[in-house]
Amino acid sequence: MGDVRAHGAGLVGQTLRTTGPRRMPFDVVASDPSGVTIHLHSTDKDRLVPWQQIEAASLLGLHGKEITPLRLREAGASEAHPAYVAAILRAVDA
Repeated sequence: MGDVRAHGAGLVGQTLRTTGPRRMPFDVVASDPSGVTIHLHSTDKDRLVPWQQIEAASLLGLHGKEITPLRLREAGASEAHPAYVAAILRAVDA
């Protein structure tokens, strides 16, 4: 996946969707040294997804449909934001 921070920063301005049957949309609104800020369509609120979670998930070596919130949570890569981390990694991996 290369430099996940550089690729993640390139997602700013894009609308992504979580994985799974609900495919909830969210916008990637910013990237800074602490993480990626997303705007949730469902709640109209912003949320910070820390780089630590995104990078930990990328180190699992999963690709495409292998990247699921459940796998990320089970591996301990993302407890708080696995659905958003999975969507961001899938977009970076694409």
